[in-house]
Amino acid sequence: MKKIILLIVICLITLPGWVFAEEEFSWAAESRSHSGKNETGEAARDGGKDTDEPVEKKPFRIRDRKFELGLGHVNAGFANNFLTTKDIFQEIAFVDLSELKNDLEINLDVFAKPFYFNFQKKNRWGFGVHVSADAAGILDLSGDMLTLGKAEKSKSDVSGAAFVNVNIPTFFHVQGIKIKFAPSVYYPLMCVEPDVSYTQRDVDGVGIVFDLNYNLRVYTPMPFEDGFSLSNPLTASPGIGFSLGVEYPLAEMFGLKESFAFLDFKIGVDFINIPVVPAKMNDYMELSGRIGSTEPIDVFDFDFDDFVQQNDTVYGEGAKRVFKPFKMLTWSDWKPFRAVPVHFISSFGFAVNPFYQKKGSIEIGTKARFDLANLFLVTFGVGYHDRLWKNSFDMVLNLRFFELNLGVDFRSQNFAKSWAGGGFAAKFGLVFGF
Repeated sequence: MKKIILLIVICLITLPGWVFAEEEFSWAAESRSHSGKNETGEAARDGGKDTDEPVEKKPFRIRDRKFELGLGHVNAGFANNFLTTKDIFQEIAFVDLSELKNDLEINLDVFAKPFYFNFQKKNRWGFGVHVSADAAGILDLSGDMLTLGKAEKSKSDVSGAAFVNVNIPTFFHVQGIKIKFAPSVYYPLMCVEPDVSYTQRDVDGVGIVFDLNYNLRVYTPMPFEDGFSLSNPLTASPGIGFSLGVEYPLAEMFGLKESFAFLDFKIGVDFINIPVVPAKMNDYMELSGRIGSTEPIDVFDFDFDDFVQQNDTVYGEGAKRVFKPFKMLTWSDWKPFRAVPVHFISSFGFAVNPFYQKKGSIEIGTKARFDLANLFLVTFGVGYHDRLWKNSFDMVLNLRFFELNLGVDFRSQNFAKSWAGGGFAAKFGLVFGF
């Protein structure tokens, strides 16, 4: 909590922000929108009339593409709060099992966007079509359960989901305000509804109650009772939502940029995955079992066969509404030095993820982006996103007709372990256009 408060203070000092890098609501060109052009996309002129005054020479800068085609964009990551690379890659491994009392957390996520295109007209309006797929796995085992401590129905998260998405991002300007709107359709491929609880308590004069009870209901897009077959009918229905963003060049509108060069900033707010119609899944398979009993057990006299119970897999039908995780972020983007091409970017907001026991979480981050003529862009960042501390390095090589995107981040649920190798992610993507 102290680290989150410290990061909030840093963001307030640096002010201005990082536009959330949600792949399905971002434009490759938007992250490089400080192009030195006016709203028509042309160099500023004095009303189009001839003048004897010398024309200020504009610095060289790669122009933004009018049309771009993105191929093979992939982002995959792993994180945990227990082991680091130092723990793994050494001759004699030393693991502090006492850390398990704080829960064992593991996150996996994969995002793939095999195809998308964008078109924009002089940076005044634009649209695109993005096709993507994403999957996430969540394992958060109770520390009470792992250390066999006393507890009463201590819950664990064992969850995940996978989707196919089609998004149509658009943007336009209204009196200097940039509006971003992205309707989307998503189809669920898998969704896990967990119920894992752990109880351990003493019963005077009788024994102990030890009860580890799990029930995992895995929803599927088709019935699997008779095995997987392409001929099985799809029974899930797609969901509909949209994302909405507003971007306001506050310093430019109030003339602060002209009077004070260091006050070159803009602000905005983004709403990601606003639900309209939830997806529905109708078929499931249920995995359940129990270790222990709700009745007191004499540790010196018990039947092991009754102690461990594994139930048969149950297949059934039952409608479940499925939502994608929602986010709301306020952000600002600050360029304090006219001669130095660096932006300080920060964001603050919250997320609601239906695949966790505790649905809500904070989103906060700060970044520094070095923009060399829209040709070479390097971004360093640190933040708390998707319940993970992420320390990122991203690089873009933009030759206008061809662009290469590369990135890595070091991550963990624990701030210190995010720097020590508690998890990693890698990004890759290609863009072609003109």
